[in-house]
Amino acid sequence: MTMMTMTEFHSRNRCETFSSASSSNYAKAPPSSKTINHYQIAISLDGRFVVTFDTVNLLIKVLKNTDYRPFVISKDNENETSSEDKPNVSNEITEKIACFKINNNLTIDQLYESESDSKIETKINTSSIDKNDIYKWSIDLSNLQKYPSGEYFIFIAVSRIEDKISRMDEVSQTDIKVSQTDDKVSQTDDKESQTDDKESQTDDKESQTDNKISRTDDKVSRTDVNNKINYKKKNVEKYDFNLNCHTVNMAQNTTVPLNLKKGTVIYRLKLNVKPKDKNKKKDFENSIYNIDYNYNLTYYHCECVSGIPRFIEDLESDFNDDEFNEILKKFLVLSFDGIYNFEYIKGVAIEFTLTEKFEYPKSIKLELDKTPSFPICMEKLITSLYDKYLLVEHYKNGVQALEVYDLIKMKHVTMAKRTENRDKHLRKYNKYTFSVSKQKLQFCFTRGLHSIKLHFIENGLEFSAKNFHGELDKIHSLEFIENDEKLLIVGEKIGEEKMKVLIWDIYNTCKITPILLDKSLTIEDFNLNWTRTSGNILQINDKGEVTSFLKIIDTKIKNQRKSHVKINGTTTLDKIKMENYGNKENSSPNHTYYFDKSTKDFDPIVKSKEPWITGSCERNSFCLRDNENETLQLIVGRSTVQIWHRFKLGSDPIYEGKLPNEGEPFLEFIWANGIPVDQEKHENRLQIENIIFGLDYFYLKVNWCESGTLKKKIIEWQDINKNLNGVRYACEALEHLNKRAKELINYFSKHCYEEMVVYINNIIWRFIDHKPDEYRLLDVRHNVMRSLILGDSDHLIKFILFGNEESDDDNMRHIHIPRSFESSNDKSKPMKTVLTNDLEWAILHCRGRELKDTIIVAYLLEYYSRHAKESAGWMCTVSKALPLLYKYHYDDYARKLFRKECFANQGHLSAQDPYDIIPKSCQSRHFQDKTFVAFRPEDTLKSDKESWIQQVPCKRIFDKVSCWFYKTHYQKPPIALRVVPLPEFTVTPNEIKKDNRKSADYGIGKIITNIFLFIFIPRLYKVGKSDNHLLSPFAKVIKYENDDDMYDNPATEAIIDFRWRKARAFFILLFLRFIIYAIGFGVVSWAYLIHEIVGGKFQVCLLTLIVLFYYLALYLMITEVIQLAHYRMRYFTNIYNYFDCLSIILPTVVMTIMLTHFQFSDGFGSVKVVERGLVVGITFSIFLLWIEFVSL
Repeated sequence: MTMMTMTEFHSRNRCETFSSASSSNYAKAPPSSKTINHYQIAISLDGRFVVTFDTVNLLIKVLKNTDYRPFVISKDNENETSSEDKPNVSNEITEKIACFKINNNLTIDQLYESESDSKIETKINTSSIDKNDIYKWSIDLSNLQKYPSGEYFIFIAVSRIEDKISRMDEVSQTDIKVSQTDDKVSQTDDKESQTDDKESQTDDKESQTDNKISRTDDKVSRTDVNNKINYKKKNVEKYDFNLNCHTVNMAQNTTVPLNLKKGTVIYRLKLNVKPKDKNKKKDFENSIYNIDYNYNLTYYHCECVSGIPRFIEDLESDFNDDEFNEILKKFLVLSFDGIYNFEYIKGVAIEFTLTEKFEYPKSIKLELDKTPSFPICMEKLITSLYDKYLLVEHYKNGVQALEVYDLIKMKHVTMAKRTENRDKHLRKYNKYTFSVSKQKLQFCFTRGLHSIKLHFIENGLEFSAKNFHGELDKIHSLEFIENDEKLLIVGEKIGEEKMKVLIWDIYNTCKITPILLDKSLTIEDFNLNWTRTSGNILQINDKGEVTSFLKIIDTKIKNQRKSHVKINGTTTLDKIKMENYGNKENSSPNHTYYFDKSTKDFDPIVKSKEPWITGSCERNSFCLRDNENETLQLIVGRSTVQIWHRFKLGSDPIYEGKLPNEGEPFLEFIWANGIPVDQEKHENRLQIENIIFGLDYFYLKVNWCESGTLKKKIIEWQDINKNLNGVRYACEALEHLNKRAKELINYFSKHCYEEMVVYINNIIWRFIDHKPDEYRLLDVRHNVMRSLILGDSDHLIKFILFGNEESDDDNMRHIHIPRSFESSNDKSKPMKTVLTNDLEWAILHCRGRELKDTIIVAYLLEYYSRHAKESAGWMCTVSKALPLLYKYHYDDYARKLFRKECFANQGHLSAQDPYDIIPKSCQSRHFQDKTFVAFRPEDTLKSDKESWIQQVPCKRIFDKVSCWFYKTHYQKPPIALRVVPLPEFTVTPNEIKKDNRKSADYGIGKIITNIFLFIFIPRLYKVGKSDNHLLSPFAKVIKYENDDDMYDNPATEAIIDFRWRKARAFFILLFLRFIIYAIGFGVVSWAYLIHEIVGGKFQVCLLTLIVLFYYLALYLMITEVIQLAHYRMRYFTNIYNYFDCLSIILPTVVMTIMLTHFQFSDGFGSVKVVERGLVVGITFSIFLLWIEFVSL
């Protein structure tokens, strides 16, 4: 390697800037040689950019991902675009943005022109490189960052990881050399000190003692070598590097160690963004990215920290936006001894600052400490990371728990339970992996064998499990693709040389598509030669070529589909061709039958099946099958598309009496457009744009007008036989029909309506009975339970939740999984509440009914509370829906709910000791006599950052107080941890938003200001009267409940006990203010009544009380005005408010009258006769103050 000539200075941390005057000064690509390269690859979080790193030649390349696949939200299937519809893009990613080479000390050696097409390699002997050395390098790439000045930058992180064992060996070797030198010196000293034997013996003994102490210290230092790094004194600094003179311009008294073996560097590149075509929209595909050669290349170096680098970024919610909405939150380095946090401040001189270190969760920390192998530790950290999430697993009592942490907030997000024991196969191969969906709603997990579990992030509940036994023996990677609707699984089957890829269509067909690939990568290098983010997977081979893995998969799938798609004997019609088509009949002026040439004497089995329509309606029917055994008829009506099926007796008389539905027509398929009832008119009817029909096949494209908007829909034959859309459409049709039940005017229409409902229920019933797992996924994807609720399908909902009464099938127990979903308010309902789950929809749908007619609500509450014994996540929707039970006077359900077993026997699954979970403040003397203590367990990673109370001298005072307050002679009593199964019951939406924002680092000045405002300024309501949706569910329940029954249970008692500790200070201060207010009035009144001449200190005390009295009177009066503005007319309905106002106004008036007789010289000494009216006023004022004291 060509080394640079540098001026050396002493430095522990540095950030260097690379600059040049023109592109001609940059080095051309050196001649290539036949060298085996070891590559690593990383992709940005949004999937737009990729970086490769040659760990042998120390060469870094930044590329544009030309196969970038964004997340697209589309509601209509005809608007959905697949990756297969994109222009023909090469599998290889070749569009270079930047290319540069670094030295062993992580400084930049050469910056190459990105336009060069030659392969950039250097002559390095790779024969001596260990295969495990590739784990000692780690890279990461940030998203493109847009600065306020309009400039675009991108960050590249490279970390050289030092094995802690090798470092300990180096320390021990150094100690041995030092000890040998000391021995020689001691021998020389012994020879020279023979004249004084006693003193030398004494010195020898002392030296031996010192040697023992030093050896002990050496052992301690070797054991805690990683923990002795004072990273706060080795923070990031900034320096400039000049390529022309090959020197490093640094601060004085610093040096650059050229043989650096560890450290982390963040390179910052400025990019120029130009459009390919100025006439097209400026988006990612139409942009060219190149490095700006006229701008300084800045890079930040931290020597004391090394590990796995990660740029933690937060994506905006709008996935369809082409602008760069990514926000870089922080930069992390995951080392063996903890997570080092670099705060990022955009645009300042030093943008990255090492601020604190977080400890790993207990299970990971123990595993890293006990594992001697460096590669195994690296694999453990790599497989535990995905996006901004950290996965932790642990076992307790034979149950596996999966904990997911958000690295932005360093906080616990969710926990999933799995009852899977560690057998010998799991111990033999234990390399788990996981993936998170792009919308952050689900995550999938596998231990590396043939089983995959899918969980909700919201509540940790498992909603699907798939066993690939017989198809895969080992699973190496999982990734959500195609807008989170499919799961790509990469694995292998023992005995086969090729790696195997499976694509699981989770929500549409639930089928698995196998794909065989050439084994171009070794399994050992799998995690390093592949990179993935949501919907984007890239790989790099041993030649440094980057290819899109999904593009290869798409090509093979497309070829397979072309070989199978063959449609023969079909007829294609549009609006014009339908009018001139010859094979049609008109049974009535408004009903036309279409059939192909091969069909003779087509006899329609159904003429009209929209019984809610009273007048004439234009309909079109198409023959899909007509023979002597059966007939299929497709009907396109005003708002529905139906397929009716009829079996005939035919020529074989043995089927007489055994035909389905006794030979009568029955409904096979139905789709409804869901148009509102008041808009279902002839002008807004379904109109056929195009139809292809034939034997057992049809393709229908219809449109209709709704609220002035033209909507379209495509329905295919596959919706009936090959995917889950048929059952989904049937559930939505029940809601469509139920809204039109009031339009039925006679017995015949009601009979036809009930017949259709029975047929639709049978469609759904059969599917659930035969395919419960597929229905569960359908409910997860499209929330069909909501349609069943709005369709008043009581019996069908009971079957879904509890199964058949005579059957005890475990598969029927978990068909419906509670979850929250985004929902807009129905404009026809005058309600502001945003409904977010099925239980809320059920309560709102049943409001105003008698209790016996709200059986759907009872079913859901019983179902959730029954399964909540397994996990508190089953109650995630119940906690949000409880306020509606009280609002619509269904509190009887709430009373029974609080007495369910889940509220008494909900244990806490954790690998920690119970006394480690309980906060120290809850173990003090104050809590010794309590029956129970409510608290929130620590859910954040422990940081070494010291707050102001942990700093000297506050820490000394706090330690002495806590030592006296927390220590007790009582032994730790046996405790039982229980969980109140109401997630987020006391959390407001504002607290959730505040938790998502970056936490503020308050100083002493800010803290003192907040304390002053809290004590002396009246507090306003954070939530207005009209903003009830901003209240927590618990606050809403208190607002709506009419009796005190809800407080008569341990769960509510625990909730109140938990929240009271935060509200206690407010009420104590309010009580103290009123005491001072009353004392001030009493003392001044007493001084007036005795009217003696006062002076000196008592005079000053009297003046102070008068000032405090008026201040507190004003404070209390403003508080009452704030309450009046908040509650408005409801303020006058509470009699206590009248006493509050009188206790302020009357004493203030009496005080003002008394002060007319007050003199600064003698106080009330000038008063000769006490006025009777003032005595009465003082008496009534004290009486009102006494009433206020009693009511407090």
